[in-house]
Amino acid sequence: MLCWRLEAYPSDFLRTYVNITEGKGPGYNSGYTTQGLVLDFGNNTLHTFVDARFHLLNNNHRWATNLGLGVRYWSPFFERVFGCNAFYDFRKIYGSYQQYGAGIEMLGDDFDIRINGYFPTSRKKHFKSPHTFSFPGGFSTTCRRYHQPLTGGDAEIGSSFSCWNHYDCFYPYIGIGSYFYSQKCHNVVGGKFRLGIHYANRFSFEIRTAYDSTFKTSLQVVFSFGINFDQKLRPAQDCDNIYDQPIERQEIIVNSKEFCCWHANW
Repeated sequence: MLCWRLEAYPSDFLRTYVNITEGKGPGYNSGYTTQGLVLDFGNNTLHTFVDARFHLLNNNHRWATNLGLGVRYWSPFFERVFGCNAFYDFRKIYGSYQQYGAGIEMLGDDFDIRINGYFPTSRKKHFKSPHTFSFPGGFSTTCRRYHQPLTGGDAEIGSSFSCWNHYDCFYPYIGIGSYFYSQKCHNVVGGKFRLGIHYANRFSFEIRTAYDSTFKTSLQVVFSFGINFDQKLRPAQDCDNIYDQPIERQEIIVNSKEFCCWHANW
């Protein structure tokens, strides 16, 4: 997967960005383009924000959206940022899927922890057009292929090594985690890994990979570029604004692999 991000920061209260993503991931088979908007209201210790994302998938112009609310709090005692968020997700393919998501996070100079859960509003199945197979004697059988959204979650632990390196704005990032989704016949259990180089919150280059026995291997290369238009509110020496980190979560609702529902007249 190859992803470019262009971000603009008109003020401390508004951030917009565009992502262009090519490649498949767990539960989706094409890239997508994202238009995002973040409204951020905060002070030195507490930030509340609205996170809205619209995705246009490359396959047949399908689309998806995320709408989230989040809070991040700086704890002087623990010297860490603690956050929580709640999302409503929607995905339109040949049917429509909806789900609710929730996440918690702990961000710091030495390591970060993120945990997310995804809960579809229903287990409704969406069918493709049926295929009928005819046999001598007037017999026939029909296959209707379907899939459905999956309940699941993911977790990651990562580190920017910012408390150990000697470069104020330039630092690497390593994250390793796992994901789990409940599926018919067998569950989806996989692992993921990402390795990146970041310059402040303005530029980053990451390689991401994931594997499970259902969706197999996915490989992602992510390039991110940010532009800061508000130097007074965001001074140049403020290299690592922890509040500006995007919420890391599964943006596209994960669907099961396709199954075939058979009907016969004998």
